[in-house]
Amino acid sequence: MRKYIAQAGYKYKPAYDDMIDKQFTLIASAYEGSEQSTFGNIKQDLQETYVLFLKSFTQSAFKTKLEGIINRANADGLCTTLENAVEVEKQEDGYLITMNFITRGD
Repeated sequence: MRKYIAQAGYKYKPAYDDMIDKQFTLIASAYEGSEQSTFGNIKQDLQETYVLFLKSFTQSAFKTKLEGIINRANADGLCTTLENAVEVEKQEDGYLITMNFITRGD
């Protein structure tokens, strides 16, 4: 998902500390929610949690960006959904947005 978030105009930062406007980082990644196919092959879903910092935030503009991120990922063959709600937290100098994506195993 990192690739698709970056394509939406945000810059990846490897560390969570001191993020500035339009920077994001991966804070958690896990394989879970396995299922079995008809032939007994186990498939693992990938769960990734990203944090994005924005100086200014409007719901409608961010919703459009978020839909674009998910649509681009799905158009490239991933089966990605946004699990749970997007959490927006007001900070001193901007907004911290937590996004939790689930990508279904192939």
